[in-house]
Amino acid sequence: MNTYTIDSENNIIAGAVAGENTQQFGSQKELARLAAEWPMARLVEVWNGFAGVVPFDDLKPVKKFQTRDIGVYRIWTAITRLDKATAPETEAAPKPESAPKADATSRSRPAKKEAAKKEPAAKPTKAAAKKRGRASSPKAGLVYEREYKGKKYVLRSVEHDGKVIFKVRGGETYDSLTAAAKGVTEYPSISGPAFWGLGATDTGAGE
Repeated sequence: MNTYTIDSENNIIAGAVAGENTQQFGSQKELARLAAEWPMARLVEVWNGFAGVVPFDDLKPVKKFQTRDIGVYRIWTAITRLDKATAPETEAAPKPESAPKADATSRSRPAKKEAAKKEPAAKPTKAAAKKRGRASSPKAGLVYEREYKGKKYVLRSVEHDGKVIFKVRGGETYDSLTAAAKGVTEYPSISGPAFWGLGATDTGAGE
């Protein structure tokens, strides 16, 4: 069973990554126990942080979830798609647990019906094949490339005044991957590791 870590910026990383303000979960039930202490708005922020970003570009941002259980189910189902995309063919990908039922008064489509739709498997990325501890401890000399709305962005991590910062070629300087993703997309809530893919090339060079 895989373990995932969520940090205070709502970035979800594969693996148990130690750090301040991080929480770990390895199943839908464990995620539900964590989310029971969250405001409903955080579930929306978590979902919108990766919805619409490769390999979740077929998912749509939402304004709210009808119930907490539906939000947890949809987030967990999306996370396990990464496992399915990167698992060896001889191994069975983890299956999401049963979908919660929507309220009788809900006008939205039941989550179970929506989950039943067949979705094309996401293509494996470089990041999904690596451990993502780098997200919590970035180093200088990494180059990230991402195409967004027809424009190619190159992001470089450099050391400045004793800390690692991120520079977009010909653009702004940011203090984290998430800040750089927000600057490029202008989304108020987005996951930096998911947007940049963590498919970094190590140039071995600093600033």
